[in-house]
Amino acid sequence: MKIIESNKKIEKFLYVLISGIFVSYPPLISWISFGVDGIFKYFASDAFYYIAIANNSSWSPLFSFDGEYPTNGFHPLFQVYIKVIFNIFFDNNIEKQVIFIYFNSIILLAASSILISYSLIKLGYSKVLTVITVVP
Repeated sequence: MKIIESNKKIEKFLYVLISGIFVSYPPLISWISFGVDGIFKYFASDAFYYIAIANNSSWSPLFSFDGEYPTNGFHPLFQVYIKVIFNIFFDNNIEKQVIFIYFNSIILLAASSILISYSLIKLGYSKVLTVITVVP
């Protein structure tokens, strides 16, 4: 009985891992194939607003797009996160910032896909349908 339960756990783990791999595979191949140009295929059109706000706000407690006037209309948690990371690790190096946000997005997307897959499989949903549902 323990062997059967162990095999089921391994099978569940493999399906969860597969969903994480399938989600992260296309953007990684794009980056490997096209370099920094491949990154821009996966960014939303407003991604550079976040980079500009983080760059112009790294020295100020306020968020500012132009460095003078406060701004709003962004996701505060993500903005605080990249502002702190940029302030600590990147000194206005736009290429490194873009690459960081790209890989950070891949990691967060894969992690959320793995958590959702795990939850659905734990609830008893079909493993194959779970992977099909989670992977875009």
